[in-house]
Amino acid sequence: MRRLLIGAAMLGLCGFAPAAGSAGHHVEAKVAPSSAPYAVTGAIAGNDGGWDYATIDPGARRFYLSHADSVFVIELDTGKAIPHVGDAPHGHKVIPLDGGKVLAVTASGDNSLRFIDAQSGATLASVPTAAGPDSALYDPKSGMILVAAHRAGEVDIIDPRTRKAAGSIAVGGALEELAADRSGHVFVAVEDRNEVVELDVAKKAVARRTKLAGCDGPTGLVYAARAHALVGACDGAAAVIDSKSLKLEKLVPIGKGPDAALYDDVRGTVLIPCGQTGDLAVLSARAPGKVSLIARVPTEKSARLGALDPRTGKVYLPTARFLPPAAGQRRGAMEPGSFRVLVVSPKS
Repeated sequence: MRRLLIGAAMLGLCGFAPAAGSAGHHVEAKVAPSSAPYAVTGAIAGNDGGWDYATIDPGARRFYLSHADSVFVIELDTGKAIPHVGDAPHGHKVIPLDGGKVLAVTASGDNSLRFIDAQSGATLASVPTAAGPDSALYDPKSGMILVAAHRAGEVDIIDPRTRKAAGSIAVGGALEELAADRSGHVFVAVEDRNEVVELDVAKKAVARRTKLAGCDGPTGLVYAARAHALVGACDGAAAVIDSKSLKLEKLVPIGKGPDAALYDDVRGTVLIPCGQTGDLAVLSARAPGKVSLIARVPTEKSARLGALDPRTGKVYLPTARFLPPAAGQRRGAMEPGSFRVLVVSPKS
């Protein structure tokens, strides 16, 4: 199961955790950055409740978050929060469609992809998926929405025009984030198998697989165009993968408990929020073969997911505080009134 924060406390503060080396790839040495190119500059409050993936629609200037069985919205230009848009039981990923008029939301509460009117919140359609729909991606090449079913180990293909299922791809394992390069290739991280898998959407088949030796539980995955690389968020390391050969190039030590990877093409950076150590790993990704750690920016524990506004370079990280677990409990309850979205801004 992916690292859902619904009711989960992120406990313990760990230092740098270099990944174990293995033959065939480079493990980058630890770096102690002298200055941070980003800083927390604000926070936007919201109603309490668990959350998962965040998405930004740069055209509509909106931030979307699957939050407390609904969609939480922030109007980016004003900072106004809209706490409840539509219904999505145990929602995970929001995909804006039709210029932001419609939202496609994965909902594992009833194993569906829901189409929701972005203004009224009305459910327009609900398409059944395999068990545990989690991440999702709009694939411009095929015109389809791809849904990674975490528990079923398959990627469902759904036509957003007809709002009907159009097939599936059997992958196997616990599927996490989907990512696509600029040539139409689609990839998915497989958490329990420490893999990245390339998909052939047209053939509805797996094209290639790569084991990520030294990468523990890849969750977040992003394509860094300037570096021609995929970057996977592993526990304690970022896996840098050549997008052409699908070869693991190296592991870059980061914090613990990441669940997302974000890419800023303007600044040539990959940003990985690490919820257990409470920091944002900032990696330079400006050229092939040169992905490296720049800084670890203090944020807050539990801030392990987020989204980046490509217009401003600001990063939005949902977070909350948690009470100590009671006797016999593994996780403490969320501290009432503590949910908010941190705003992390670039200094240049």
